[in-house]
Amino acid sequence: MDSKLKSVRAGHKGAVTKLLVKFDELKSKTDTEVDEVKALDDAVTQKQKTLIDLNNRLLEQTSEENLEQEITDSDEYMYELDCKIRQIRKFIKSFETSTIISHDIVGPSTSRLNPDAYNFTPEARVDMNTCAIDSMNQQYSIHPCSAYPSVRECHVSSPVRTEIFQN
Repeated sequence: MDSKLKSVRAGHKGAVTKLLVKFDELKSKTDTEVDEVKALDDAVTQKQKTLIDLNNRLLEQTSEENLEQEITDSDEYMYELDCKIRQIRKFIKSFETSTIISHDIVGPSTSRLNPDAYNFTPEARVDMNTCAIDSMNQQYSIHPCSAYPSVRECHVSSPVRTEIFQN
């Protein structure tokens, strides 16, 4: 029974090796899909669980004189596998982050702005000492006195009313 479990474990380790080779290929490709890497991560994680179970079953059947060597060998392999899984997840995270950043760079810069928002800057530069505004809660259109050479008045317009201040 001991040799059969070891053969099964060796088969799963071989499958993990193939998956890790596939990951190395995906890392070097420029057209890699994140879903493909995620599927690979799921497969390797499932193999890790299977190997943990097989290692535990083998430890129960291993003689005392071989127990230390079996624990050392399986722990070293599981450590290396865990490091590879972390590399895969780090790659997925960096892939998703770079996709988000590139989308923000390529996408329209005004995508988060409200095009129907009120104008929040004056239409013209105005000497605020000469034109008084009683409330900033409404949208105002301020026209400086110099814009009207024949009239020496300042016009302040809002959606509700228009006021004229003498200059």
